Amino acid sequence: MKKYILEIIGIICVLSLLIKGSVYIVRPDNTDQCVATIEAFHNLPENSIDVLFLGSSHGWRGVNVLEMYEQYGQAVYNYGGNWQRLSTESLFFYDALRTQKPKVVFLETYRVNELIIDQDLDGEIYYTRAISHFPYKWNYLKQAFGKELDRYVAYYFPLAQFHSAWKDINANSFIKWYTTEEFENTMGYYYLPQDRVQTIEIGDYETFDQYELSDEAVAMLDDIVDTCEKENIELILYTVPFGENYNYSDALTEYAKERDIVYLDLFKYKNEIGLINEEDYCDLGHMNYAGATKIADFLGKYVDDNYDLEDMRLYDNNIWQGKIGKKTGNKFFE
Repeated sequence: MKKYILEIIGIICVLSLLIKGSVYIVRPDNTDQCVATIEAFHNLPENSIDVLFLGSSHGWRGVNVLEMYEQYGQAVYNYGGNWQRLSTESLFFYDALRTQKPKVVFLETYRVNELIIDQDLDGEIYYTRAISHFPYKWNYLKQAFGKELDRYVAYYFPLAQFHSAWKDINANSFIKWYTTEEFENTMGYYYLPQDRVQTIEIGDYETFDQYELSDEAVAMLDDIVDTCEKENIELILYTVPFGENYNYSDALTEYAKERDIVYLDLFKYKNEIGLINEEDYCDLGHMNYAGATKIADFLGKYVDDNYDLEDMRLYDNNIWQGKIGKKTGNKFFE
């Protein structure tokens, strides 16, 4: 009898490994780096961050936070992820507060008027599996999936959703493209090589069509602002300039005024930052290393001028010391 029990346990373990491996092989594209950055964030010592960046890839790739440490000694981390709509940013915000007590939080606004509501599993929701459960995450999933039980099943057993992805499997499906250690080494910043350059055109921000924020977006922003006020966190909304029109700068300016917070529309500061269309972008929406470093210089100076933060460079063996920020000769970031 004991022998049969052991055999059954062995079969269950093998099946579990097969299922886990199958899920990994059919995972959505561009989620490895998001899982890795979540893991890297949770490896930080508790209460070690003073300045925290949240947002979509526009901010995740757009701010080389180690430059802020090197120039101003700021204890900073970039906790962003691909595609993030406001609801996923909010999840990352509340996840961060479980282990950190930031003094300044930057919330990137590219998709500020978009929330994940009542939809099937996609890559953005999928990589939140790396965040352990806590009350706000349950609320996030409830908002994302509504009352559809099959969506929850797909979240916990993704093969139910991604069974059709088998036809797209190729050699790259078996490669882990990003590691936790790489994001620990950049303090969360998603590096793109400086020599990857695409010339883009940045339009005149004064001519962009402007729209109102939805009631749902305002309510979620209000919740974040209220929490920041309660926790004595300075909240800064910011928009990274990119090669398309941005339609919410007026609404965010008004919102920031009403809630007595800061909004930095970096379209307006492009010349002051020193951004060059022919040098600082890797594609229409994202900075390369040179552009991300310029933006970090600008935002680091803003923090240094307006907030009294401790200079971590005064302490040997701090977690920023010796980090290189820019990867070289590493295929995972090429």
